[in-house]
Amino acid sequence: MLPRPLHPSHPQPTTPWYHPVSLTRTHIRRARGQVMTNLRLISDHIESELLKTGHFEILSKKVGVPLVAFRLLPTPPGGKKR
Repeated sequence: MLPRPLHPSHPQPTTPWYHPVSLTRTHIRRARGQVMTNLRLISDHIESELLKTGHFEILSKKVGVPLVAFRLLPTPPGGKKR
């Protein structure tokens, strides 16, 4: 839990969470890669879970942005028409 903000006339505390962080381009590039990897894992999981239900068709391709585009099938396989 962060402390309450101080009145502007008070000096800033010197605790570590108030100091700005200096990130290099390498740090930023690595962090961006980790975020994209995590998003790809999440989108793959969502896609596989949607396919397991048998009620959805996946429209998106696995290139570029980690995105899952899907639509509801008109009739579930082996099911009645809605």
